[in-house]
Amino acid sequence: MTRALKDAIVLAAAESQHAKDNGGGLVGYLIYIADTRPDVFARLLGRLLVVQEKEKERAKSLVKPATYGAAAAAEFQAALVAQGIAVPKVDEGTQPSNVIDGPFKRQDVDDTDDDVA
Repeated sequence: MTRALKDAIVLAAAESQHAKDNGGGLVGYLIYIADTRPDVFARLLGRLLVVQEKEKERAKSLVKPATYGAAAAAEFQAALVAQGIAVPKVDEGTQPSNVIDGPFKRQDVDDTDDDVA
């Protein structure tokens, strides 16, 4: 079936008297079919639901989870700097997690509880 024939069929349905009597356009024609030939409309609806499910599954397979690496972090930092936002330098992996940093002190803190017996 050619595209021109498909377009002509849809246009004929949309312009039919049945379509005009039910609100107009293709939706009006489909309302007429649903009201007068529910058997035909049910088959049409069944085919549409199958197509929708296939499209939903196909869309799921196309979506990949986002992963951000060092390049993305550098890009984000550069964008902040370009907007005049100060970005503190982070030295990843060289500072132990138990060091408290502040403007007035720097001390090592022992996270273990030696008093527990």
